[in-house]
Amino acid sequence: MFSSGMTEYRFISVAEAERLIRENIPLLPAEEVALDDAKGRVLREDVHTARPVPPFNRVMMDGVAVASRAVLAGRRRFRIAGRVLPGQAPRTGGVNTETDCMEVMTGASLPTGFDAIIPYEDVEISGGTALLRVPRVHAGMFVHRKGSDAAAGTLVLEKGAVLDAARIAAVAGCGKARLKVSRCPSVALISNGDEVVMPGEPITENQIYGINNISVRTLLELHGIRPVSTFHCSDDPERLEQVIGRALSENDIVIVSGGVSMGKKDFVPAVLARLEVRCVFHKVRQRPGKPLYFGIRGDTRTVFALPGNPVSAMVCTRRYVLPALFHAMGARFQEDLWAELGRDLDFAPELAFFPPVVGETDAAARIRATPLDYHNSGHFLALVKSSGFVEIPCSMETRYPAGIKVRYFPWQMMVGPFEEVS
Repeated sequence: MFSSGMTEYRFISVAEAERLIRENIPLLPAEEVALDDAKGRVLREDVHTARPVPPFNRVMMDGVAVASRAVLAGRRRFRIAGRVLPGQAPRTGGVNTETDCMEVMTGASLPTGFDAIIPYEDVEISGGTALLRVPRVHAGMFVHRKGSDAAAGTLVLEKGAVLDAARIAAVAGCGKARLKVSRCPSVALISNGDEVVMPGEPITENQIYGINNISVRTLLELHGIRPVSTFHCSDDPERLEQVIGRALSENDIVIVSGGVSMGKKDFVPAVLARLEVRCVFHKVRQRPGKPLYFGIRGDTRTVFALPGNPVSAMVCTRRYVLPALFHAMGARFQEDLWAELGRDLDFAPELAFFPPVVGETDAAARIRATPLDYHNSGHFLALVKSSGFVEIPCSMETRYPAGIKVRYFPWQMMVGPFEEVS
């Protein structure tokens, strides 16, 4: 007969769980992709400028280019000696910069010998001449100097950066058409339980609709984690072993929800052991999510087993799984967002506590996180109005007053490059 085979693992702290995940999760391989396909990916190479930025003295306004010294000497009317459009090499042969000007367009290269732009709004053009109506002129006026943003060879992005719109724009500006990025992890989500029925299917009075596959998949996909496949399995250990075994053979990451605690039908830890998954930890001193499991098979497969209660599954995904996936892709980031607790909070057990909150930012950019009414880890409706959750650290205290500083975890991670921390 198949036993749940529950082993008594020691409780570990939240900090130790984070450390063990970082130390054990395998790094995903890199691949080269076209720039158009790089959005949301994690950069696996440094990007440098190939030439100065800008690469020439760039005109910043439509108008006329003049030599500022001629204007400062008192000249106000200049002969228009030609025109320079964007992308053209300026021709200045036969031009006298003391008496001549040239019409220029925004983005054009500044003609040699000229050092200032007078916008058309301050110029009267007639009979092939330009009369300046500007009180003062200085060298460099409306000129974006060559190399003023960056010299050739300047480091623009370090590997580990997550490629958002601004960073992709910077890469494009450096002329790179292809980038080395981390391969996206393939993820399988497996829920289990005889009491769980998928939305839209017939349901009895004593069953519940399955939430975890949908909520966890949505949370992953909102962070660019694709592909994500989903499966549901009954409380049948042999079938569970087949489903998890196949998922392990086809995916980098397997996330199981339910069947991970101490119940008679909580077969997941024993099934994972039979599948030669090495348990790194099982049980964290926290609420919700105390039975959280993390394991590794071989050198390339990662398993998270989440508690089946929907709040626990969501919190553990955001607190541990998402950061782990970005670590596996080589992302350089740290989460260090703090908030003031919006109201007094009572919590007696010696556990870290992750209550759902509404986070609001004031004019001074301070975040105020107010805990919502929250019954237990099955109270999924408590998440509807939440923006995330806070971490109340494990301590001997039973009351946490409004105004104390607590770590804040919005549902949407803010992932980006950061300075190396020890």
